[in-house]
Amino acid sequence: MHANRRAILPPVTRDKTPRKKGPKGGDTTVTAGGLLKKTVYFSPEEWAALRRMSFEEERSVSEIVRQLVRDGLEDG
Repeated sequence: MHANRRAILPPVTRDKTPRKKGPKGGDTTVTAGGLLKKTVYFSPEEWAALRRMSFEEERSVSEIVRQLVRDGLEDG
């Protein structure tokens, strides 16, 4: 590529997932299946444990987290 030419990149498109109001009034993302999309922060040790469980159980980290939350709701 010539030194004065720039790479032509496609335009950035917005996520087409519908936005709804969350419990605090802000926008939230809901999947087609009705699941809320949220960001969760884990310590390196917690993340390593989740990845290990994911590998051993052959399930996604999301599935494991949702199951642990459901288990916690049943206990409470």
